[in-house]
Amino acid sequence: AAAGYDTLILTADVPALAPRRRDQKNGFSVPFRMAPRQFVDFCLHPRWALTTLMNGKPRPCNVRPSGDSAASGDGQAGFRRESGRGRFDWAFFSRLRSQWPHRLVLKGVMSPQDAKTAADAGADAVYVSNHGGRQLDSAPAAISVLPKVREAVGADLPLIFDSGVRSGEDIARALASGADFVMVGRPALYALGAGGQLGFEALLKFLTSELSTVMAQLGCRSIHELNHKVRVR
Repeated sequence: AAAGYDTLILTADVPALAPRRRDQKNGFSVPFRMAPRQFVDFCLHPRWALTTLMNGKPRPCNVRPSGDSAASGDGQAGFRRESGRGRFDWAFFSRLRSQWPHRLVLKGVMSPQDAKTAADAGADAVYVSNHGGRQLDSAPAAISVLPKVREAVGADLPLIFDSGVRSGEDIARALASGADFVMVGRPALYALGAGGQLGFEALLKFLTSELSTVMAQLGCRSIHELNHKVRVR
């Protein structure tokens, strides 16, 4: 709050790191370690490799070194990925709610019962997400539980949704299923990585155009009508 933030999103969809087979196959780890496979990959992408040599290794801003100057950013990232294992429960959420005076959002809800509990415990919004399907292969698709979550919390609590959104039609489906806000993750990262700001702007235009076309097909003049006129089965 002292830093000026007025919304806190508590992520509960990664209570423990799942084995990500693709990352294991490609040799990706935290902290990052150079291996022959990565060296060959860098050589096959000279433009990226030269840019990295000139500007330094990319680092997420939220894992920059802090505190002890001897502690590396990679080391801190590894610690953070494991330090919260199994720490979250409803008592923790209640304590956080009592100490945080602004908007509090719970992310990673995949159960109508949990959504109702979060609302009763003081959540200002619930974020329906299965973390892009990367955590538990047998977890249901987030879109399949969204209507049940909306039914459980009622019409007034804001619902945020992500996981598997790749098109304007996906956005329309989520809005019609009860979401108030729809987020995208990987498409934005891919667009930014491929084309920088122009790539990201092109993605926004693409999604907006697709959503507009879907709404026209459904006879909806605004996104608010999707919640009232359209039924998803």
